Amino acid sequence: MVCFSGGRGAGRGVYVRFVAKFQNPNGGFRRSVFLGISDFESTYQALSSIEVLLSSSGLGRL
Repeated sequence: MVCFSGGRGAGRGVYVRFVAKFQNPNGGFRRSVFLGISDFESTYQALSSIEVLLSSSGLGRL
């Protein structure tokens, strides 16, 4: 798992872009940047990570 501590300001954008690389054209997320099908677990984990990164407190609403 990627540690998001210390990711402030523009640094968070790097992590959000990294997570976005895992998105399939159907909107879901896969486990690999190369190939894979979308599944609920991977999509949930990706969206939860983005929520944490974009939240003002850095803690999200998990």
